[in-house]
Amino acid sequence: MWPLLAVGTALLYALHGAWSTRISRRIGALPAAWALYGFSFPVLALYLAIRGLPVVDPGFWPTWSAAAAGHLLASYLFFSALRTGELSLTFPLLALTPIFVPAVEWVLLDELPGAGGLTGIALTVAGVYLLNLGSIEAGIFAPLLALARDGPAVRTLAVAVIWSVTGTMDRVAVLDSSPAFYGAMLTLALMLLSLPFAVAGTRPGAEAGESRRLRAFRSRLRGAGRGGLLIHGALFAFMLILQMEALTLTLASYILSIKRTGTVVAVLLGSLAFREGGLRDRLVGTIVTLAGTLVLVLFG
Repeated sequence: MWPLLAVGTALLYALHGAWSTRISRRIGALPAAWALYGFSFPVLALYLAIRGLPVVDPGFWPTWSAAAAGHLLASYLFFSALRTGELSLTFPLLALTPIFVPAVEWVLLDELPGAGGLTGIALTVAGVYLLNLGSIEAGIFAPLLALARDGPAVRTLAVAVIWSVTGTMDRVAVLDSSPAFYGAMLTLALMLLSLPFAVAGTRPGAEAGESRRLRAFRSRLRGAGRGGLLIHGALFAFMLILQMEALTLTLASYILSIKRTGTVVAVLLGSLAFREGGLRDRLVGTIVTLAGTLVLVLFG
């Protein structure tokens, strides 16, 4: 079942990324980050009510706290990158997460993927380099140098590093509780923790004549529309449900590698929905990424 769950996660991951790009450009990075958790928590709370409360291992709570802190930082960097960068350039960089996950899993879980799994991960990461193939005429390292000079790309790379750690923490917390419990608790924590930052980071002023930050924040949220915010939260909630269920069945590096293949859909959406260029070159990288996923599923 885990490959099917992971593929579903990848598709929702791409759709969530495209919708988050739209929302963050409309209302800003901090309000978009809070709305993601505020509007996904009810869905995950309902899922927990259906699945029931599990027996929670005492080790769950420190892992949950550390994961929430990491996700909080990553969410701001993620939405900031989406707001100012191109979806089809920044999103593929998140596929670098699997580079770091095996090392983290070795430290925390004493687990490593086999030779087939490592080959699949390497191919997935190679696809990211090829997504920037158009700049290779300036030199073999030109695609990497171009990324280093791009602010949104650098923030996205930081997100990839953080998610490599929190992805493994997610699995530890899920195994210590349940997918439904951890999903609900994580979004609850992030909803509460991100609210002060979102309110403080919203400048009061011209929005509907309001002068206080809280009112300005609420006005900013209304700019996305109720339906837009509901879709924003629902896409993330269902993605999280599939991902957490998959994490109970196999290594986090496998799930995250397949999840990142949603980049294929994200590149297409970037071209079609946001009129971003370079579609032909970026699709070359997606073929290599898909090859890595195939190797991972068949031989991992």
